[in-house]
Amino acid sequence: MRPTKLTISAFGPYAGKVTLDLNKLGERGLYLITGDTGAGKTSIFDAIIFALYGSASGGNRETSMLRSKYAADDTPTEVELIFLYGGKQYTVKRSPDYQRPKRGGGTTLKPASAELIYPDGSVVAKTKDVNAAIEEIIGVGKEQFTGIAMLAQGEFLKLLFAPTSERKKIFQRIFKTEGYSSLQERLKSEYSSLNREYETATAGFNQYLSGVISEDEEMSESVSAMKRGELLPLDSLELIKKIIASDEAILSDIDEEYKKASIELEGINAELAEYETRKSAMESKKVSEEKLDLANSELETLLAEQKDAESKKPIIEKNRNESALIEAQIKEYQELDSKNEEQKALTASIELAEREKKINSDSEGEIKSSLEKLRLELKTFEVADKRMLEVAIEHKEAQGVMDEIHSYSQEEAALEKLENDLVRAQDEYKRASGDAEMAEVEYRTSLRRYLDAQAGILAESLEDGEPCPVCGSLAHPKKAQIAENAPTQAELDQKKEEQDRKGEVAKESSEKAAKLKGRRDEKKAAVLALAGKLVGEGDDCQEKIKALKSETDTRLKALIEEREKLLADIARKGEVEGEIAEKEEKLSNLLSIIAENEKKLLAEQAKLLAITERVTALKENLKFASEEEATAASSRLKCEAEKIQTSCDNAASVVNEKKTLIAELKSAIKEADRLLKKTSEIDFEAAIEKQTALKEAKDNIGQKQRKVDIRLEKNRATLDFAIKKEKEIAAISCKWSWVKSLHETANGLISGKEKIMLETYVQMTYFQRIIARANTRLLSMTDGQYELRHRREVDNLRSQGGLELDVVDHHNGSTRSVKTLSGGESFKAALALALGLSEEIQSSSGGIKLDTMFIDEGFGSLDEESLIQAINALKSLSDGNRLVGIISHVSELKGRIDKQIIVNKCKGEGSAVKIVV
Repeated sequence: MRPTKLTISAFGPYAGKVTLDLNKLGERGLYLITGDTGAGKTSIFDAIIFALYGSASGGNRETSMLRSKYAADDTPTEVELIFLYGGKQYTVKRSPDYQRPKRGGGTTLKPASAELIYPDGSVVAKTKDVNAAIEEIIGVGKEQFTGIAMLAQGEFLKLLFAPTSERKKIFQRIFKTEGYSSLQERLKSEYSSLNREYETATAGFNQYLSGVISEDEEMSESVSAMKRGELLPLDSLELIKKIIASDEAILSDIDEEYKKASIELEGINAELAEYETRKSAMESKKVSEEKLDLANSELETLLAEQKDAESKKPIIEKNRNESALIEAQIKEYQELDSKNEEQKALTASIELAEREKKINSDSEGEIKSSLEKLRLELKTFEVADKRMLEVAIEHKEAQGVMDEIHSYSQEEAALEKLENDLVRAQDEYKRASGDAEMAEVEYRTSLRRYLDAQAGILAESLEDGEPCPVCGSLAHPKKAQIAENAPTQAELDQKKEEQDRKGEVAKESSEKAAKLKGRRDEKKAAVLALAGKLVGEGDDCQEKIKALKSETDTRLKALIEEREKLLADIARKGEVEGEIAEKEEKLSNLLSIIAENEKKLLAEQAKLLAITERVTALKENLKFASEEEATAASSRLKCEAEKIQTSCDNAASVVNEKKTLIAELKSAIKEADRLLKKTSEIDFEAAIEKQTALKEAKDNIGQKQRKVDIRLEKNRATLDFAIKKEKEIAAISCKWSWVKSLHETANGLISGKEKIMLETYVQMTYFQRIIARANTRLLSMTDGQYELRHRREVDNLRSQGGLELDVVDHHNGSTRSVKTLSGGESFKAALALALGLSEEIQSSSGGIKLDTMFIDEGFGSLDEESLIQAINALKSLSDGNRLVGIISHVSELKGRIDKQIIVNKCKGEGSAVKIVV
């Protein structure tokens, strides 16, 4: 990859558009980028990197900071780079996001853009797509590209002196070894996770073992050892199984005892149940016989009550007939109630209509009276609109006069300021002119003294026998003397500069005063012209303008007051017109309502008369006054009939129930006699005593049984869990063992061995190749004195190492740390290492071809011989069509490198750049 043309616009220190034709530098060799400090030499590198990858070469510059502070608002910030790769030409153009001014004030964000043109003319426009395309064409990303093609002194010195930890980070970024680091972290995380799982599983296993219950004294010591965690998991499981087997044998014996006690208790319970049956039968027979006597007596009374209820049955039929007759007339009662309600409603409606009729009549009179008043008020506003137009015209004319007076006052104030400025400028000119004249006098005096002294200076060098350079005489009897107060050439030059400077100040003061006088004269003419327009020409124009202003101001106030009153009148006119329209509409609506209400009133009066006649006819034909009274009478008749029927039914029901009871009591007495014949007498007290003893014995056996059951249930659950946990612990332990081995190996934690991590081990291969490449340069630059050597060992086995660097001094055979090198030696070692890194990156990136390299600063620490060696080493880089650019302030390089890019600051205008070949 070789840049051929770079165009920069409003970028960094470059205010305008700058184009560098890099083809002028050729295809190989060295060229120098030099110029003023801060002029923008590194910005050329920034522009190339930004064009390719969308960001600056340095990590401390955001893309939003790339816009030039010297650029005009309408100059866009953009970079265009044309480069060759594989003999084909590509063009990439980018613009960062930045704030640009917008119309009407303020700023707006101009978004970033990117465009790539392929050799065939096809275009890629999206930033993301351009980034991917550039990396695909060149074969490396920004980090690798800067490592290969752009070497900054601070960066490669950092690589030279960096400890293992820092080199790891650098190599990880360049050689993409993050995957090995991720594997190390995953193994470490997995190891920690398995540790926690093993500890958790073991703690759970031991916690469950603490719940094992045993009352076997022979196994008590083993159980205590198990609960203290002194037994192996498999031994603990065997012990729990032994405890469970012992309890199962005990439970079997207890079950036999419980079964025997249960059988004996069932026998005594059967005897006691038979005793209770006989006792209950005797008591039941006695109670039943007493109840039978009482029931026979009550039956006679109930039969008499039933006969009395049956005698009232004829009333039932009579009441039902009368109720049916009332219910047949219910519709007429309903009509009567309805007509009564209609009669009341119509009466109330007619009364309300008559009241509304009177109210509407009164409202009609009020509205007509209000309309008459409003129409009279409206006539008073007929001329307001016309007068309003006249007032507006008069106000505009008066305001125009006031505006002209105001303009005159501003111009007059400006004239006064110019008069004052002119006086000050004339005073400044007088002072500057005097200073210039004095400086000229001093210079001429010094010049005369200086010229007078030249003969004395010449005389000092005359020797007898040698010709005088002025007259040619070989004798010099009377040599001229140098005056004591004669100035030197430097002092004379200083006087000349002082004369020129003060003369320039006087000239500038004169020009300034002349300009102010011209502006004063123009302003004065303008003020007189405005005064003439206002009050005509004359000496008393100031008083006339003052009087005109007062008169116009009074007129304006009067017109404003009149306009306010007219505005109020016009507003009131609109209100009155609205009120009249509203009142007229309201009157029209009211007259319609009055006519409608009158028509409705006549219809309701006719309807009330017809309803009144029908109510009279219905009242004459009906027994009761309303449906409510008729319904109540019918309900009373039905209720009385139902009450008599219910009384008859209840009497019959009670008689039947009593007869049923007598039959049930006779049956109960017969059943009691049967049970008494079937059962026999027993010794109740002895049976109860035996039953109590058997219950106590059975309860004691049951308690023992439950206690053993609880132990078995607890121990069996513990055994099940412990078996599962033991398998889980075994599985975790197996996995933990090999993960631990991998973790310690990958993270350099194997006891007694060097602490080299997997990622470091991989990076060591790159490091050794880099050192091998670097030594070919370093040996050349140091005349074979120094050679870099990879040191894997660390001071102790507790520290991480693998990427340490020493230097071998072949002059004395010593090996020491690179930190012991002097400044110039450090630069050469760092440069060699950086060049080795560049070549290794290029090699490991698939043989990419970069025909350009840039090196930033560092040559100032080298002596003459070292500088030659460094330049020769760099020239060797340019073999095979590679172009190497060097940024430097070192003056010796300017004489050794012909091709140069020169960058200069332009005060207040950014930087300028040119190529010299």
